[in-house]
Amino acid sequence: MASRREQLQCFDFSQDYYKNVTYHDVATTDYYRRERPYRIFRIPGVSAVTITFGLSGAENVSKVILSLNHCRTTADGVVDIAVNGVPVLPNLMAPRDNFGTESFNLDSTLFNSDSNVLTIQLGSGSPGVYWLSDAIIDVEIEVDETGKLLSFALLKYCMQILTR
Repeated sequence: MASRREQLQCFDFSQDYYKNVTYHDVATTDYYRRERPYRIFRIPGVSAVTITFGLSGAENVSKVILSLNHCRTTADGVVDIAVNGVPVLPNLMAPRDNFGTESFNLDSTLFNSDSNVLTIQLGSGSPGVYWLSDAIIDVEIEVDETGKLLSFALLKYCMQILTR
Protein backbone atom coordinates (compact mmCIF):
# COMPACT_ATOMS: atom_id res chain seq x y z
CA MET A 1 0.00 0.00 0.00
CA ALA A 2 1.30 3.45 -0.88
CA SER A 3 0.28 6.96 0.06
CA ARG A 4 -0.09 10.24 -1.77
CA ARG A 5 0.07 13.74 -0.31
CA GLU A 6 -2.73 16.19 -1.14
CA GLN A 7 -3.23 19.74 -0.01
CA LEU A 8 -6.55 20.03 1.75
CA GLN A 9 -6.51 23.78 2.34
CA CYS A 10 -4.10 26.67 2.63
CA PHE A 11 -4.70 29.97 4.39
CA ASP A 12 -3.31 33.44 4.01
CA PHE A 13 -4.27 34.86 7.38
CA SER A 14 -3.93 38.45 6.17
CA GLN A 15 -7.26 37.80 4.40
CA ASP A 16 -10.70 37.65 5.98
CA TYR A 17 -12.60 35.74 3.32
CA TYR A 18 -12.47 32.19 4.67
CA LYS A 19 -15.92 31.04 5.75
CA ASN A 20 -14.43 28.22 7.81
CA VAL A 21 -12.01 30.40 9.83
CA THR A 22 -12.96 32.32 12.97
CA TYR A 23 -10.72 34.72 14.88
CA HIS A 24 -11.09 35.49 18.59
CA ASP A 25 -9.40 38.67 19.85
CA VAL A 26 -6.75 38.55 17.13
CA ALA A 27 -5.51 41.68 15.34
CA THR A 28 -4.03 42.15 11.87
CA THR A 29 -0.89 44.20 11.39
CA ASP A 30 2.04 44.66 9.04
CA TYR A 31 4.16 46.68 11.46
CA TYR A 32 7.25 44.49 11.12
CA ARG A 33 6.55 43.23 7.57
CA ARG A 34 5.35 46.18 5.51
CA GLU A 35 2.69 45.20 2.96
CA ARG A 36 2.76 41.58 4.20
CA PRO A 37 0.17 41.50 7.00
CA TYR A 38 0.00 38.82 9.68
CA ARG A 39 -2.21 38.02 12.66
CA ILE A 40 -1.07 38.92 16.16
CA PHE A 41 -2.35 36.99 19.19
CA ARG A 42 -2.07 39.23 22.26
CA ILE A 43 -4.41 38.02 25.00
CA PRO A 44 -3.21 34.82 26.76
CA GLY A 45 -5.89 32.15 26.97
CA VAL A 46 -8.23 34.16 24.72
CA SER A 47 -6.62 35.06 21.38
CA ALA A 48 -7.24 32.19 18.97
CA VAL A 49 -8.02 31.10 15.44
CA THR A 50 -10.32 28.16 14.72
CA ILE A 51 -10.47 26.33 11.41
CA THR A 52 -13.42 24.05 10.70
CA PHE A 53 -13.30 21.51 7.88
CA GLY A 54 -14.65 18.15 6.76
CA LEU A 55 -12.50 15.22 5.79
CA SER A 56 -14.60 12.88 3.71
CA GLY A 57 -13.07 9.40 3.70
CA ALA A 58 -11.09 10.03 6.89
CA GLU A 59 -10.54 6.27 7.28
CA ASN A 60 -8.06 6.40 4.37
CA VAL A 61 -6.04 9.29 5.78
CA SER A 62 -2.66 8.09 7.01
CA LYS A 63 -1.28 11.52 7.99
CA VAL A 64 -2.51 15.05 8.54
CA ILE A 65 0.26 17.64 8.26
CA LEU A 66 -0.14 21.18 9.55
CA SER A 67 2.39 23.71 8.25
CA LEU A 68 2.59 27.13 9.89
CA ASN A 69 4.50 30.25 8.90
CA HIS A 70 4.75 31.90 12.31
CA CYS A 71 6.90 33.72 14.89
CA ARG A 72 7.00 33.87 18.68
CA THR A 73 8.88 37.22 18.87
CA THR A 74 11.49 38.04 21.52
CA ALA A 75 8.75 37.89 24.17
CA ASP A 76 8.49 34.10 23.64
CA GLY A 77 4.79 33.71 22.86
CA VAL A 78 3.51 30.17 23.43
CA VAL A 79 0.49 28.62 21.68
CA ASP A 80 -1.59 25.52 22.25
CA ILE A 81 -2.91 23.64 19.23
CA ALA A 82 -5.89 21.29 19.54
CA VAL A 83 -7.87 19.08 17.17
CA ASN A 84 -11.52 18.55 18.05
CA GLY A 85 -10.80 19.71 21.61
CA VAL A 86 -7.85 17.33 22.10
CA PRO A 87 -4.49 19.05 22.77
CA VAL A 88 -1.99 17.94 20.11
CA LEU A 89 0.78 20.54 20.37
CA PRO A 90 0.67 22.17 23.82
CA ASN A 91 3.15 24.91 24.72
CA LEU A 92 4.40 25.27 21.15
CA MET A 93 7.05 27.92 20.56
CA ALA A 94 7.44 29.17 16.99
CA PRO A 95 10.74 30.34 15.52
CA ARG A 96 12.07 33.38 17.35
CA ASP A 97 12.70 36.89 15.97
CA ASN A 98 11.50 36.20 12.42
CA PHE A 99 8.86 34.17 10.60
CA GLY A 100 9.69 30.57 9.84
CA THR A 101 7.73 27.68 8.42
CA GLU A 102 7.37 24.50 10.45
CA SER A 103 5.39 21.33 9.69
CA PHE A 104 3.76 19.07 12.26
CA ASN A 105 2.35 15.57 11.82
CA LEU A 106 -1.01 15.35 13.60
CA ASP A 107 -2.59 12.10 14.76
CA SER A 108 -4.93 11.16 11.90
CA THR A 109 -7.21 9.19 14.26
CA LEU A 110 -8.33 12.48 15.83
CA PHE A 111 -10.04 13.53 12.60
CA ASN A 112 -13.46 12.39 11.43
CA SER A 113 -15.38 12.59 8.17
CA ASP A 114 -17.95 15.15 9.25
CA SER A 115 -16.61 18.23 10.95
CA ASN A 116 -13.20 18.90 12.47
CA VAL A 117 -12.06 21.90 14.45
CA LEU A 118 -8.39 22.89 14.56
CA THR A 119 -7.66 25.56 17.18
CA ILE A 120 -4.50 27.62 17.63
CA GLN A 121 -4.71 29.61 20.87
CA LEU A 122 -2.24 31.81 22.71
CA GLY A 123 -1.45 29.79 25.84
CA SER A 124 -3.01 30.96 29.09
CA GLY A 125 0.45 31.36 30.65
CA SER A 126 2.14 32.80 27.57
CA PRO A 127 4.62 35.53 28.50
CA GLY A 128 4.41 37.15 25.06
CA VAL A 129 2.58 37.48 21.77
CA TYR A 130 2.43 35.14 18.77
CA TRP A 131 2.37 36.03 15.07
CA LEU A 132 0.72 33.86 12.40
CA SER A 133 1.01 34.50 8.68
CA ASP A 134 0.02 31.36 6.75
CA ALA A 135 -1.11 27.79 7.34
CA ILE A 136 -1.45 24.76 5.11
CA ILE A 137 -3.30 21.54 5.90
CA ASP A 138 -2.04 18.55 3.92
CA VAL A 139 -3.24 14.96 4.12
CA GLU A 140 -1.53 11.75 3.13
CA ILE A 141 -4.04 9.27 1.79
CA GLU A 142 -3.79 5.58 1.10
CA VAL A 143 -3.69 4.66 -2.59
CA ASP A 144 -3.54 1.32 -4.40
CA GLU A 145 -0.55 0.21 -6.48
CA THR A 146 -1.78 2.22 -9.49
CA GLY A 147 -1.91 5.43 -7.47
CA LYS A 148 -5.72 5.62 -7.41
CA LEU A 149 -7.46 6.75 -4.28
CA LEU A 150 -9.03 4.06 -2.17
CA SER A 151 -12.65 5.14 -1.62
CA PHE A 152 -11.64 8.67 -0.73
CA ALA A 153 -13.63 11.65 -1.88
CA LEU A 154 -11.13 14.34 -1.03
CA LEU A 155 -12.64 17.71 -0.30
CA LYS A 156 -9.82 19.66 -1.87
CA TYR A 157 -10.18 23.37 -1.81
CA CYS A 158 -7.29 25.75 -1.70
CA MET A 159 -7.74 29.48 -1.39
CA GLN A 160 -4.16 30.45 -2.07
CA ILE A 161 -3.18 34.05 -2.35
CA LEU A 162 -0.16 33.80 -0.09
CA THR A 163 1.40 36.86 1.40
CA ARG A 164 5.02 36.75 0.37
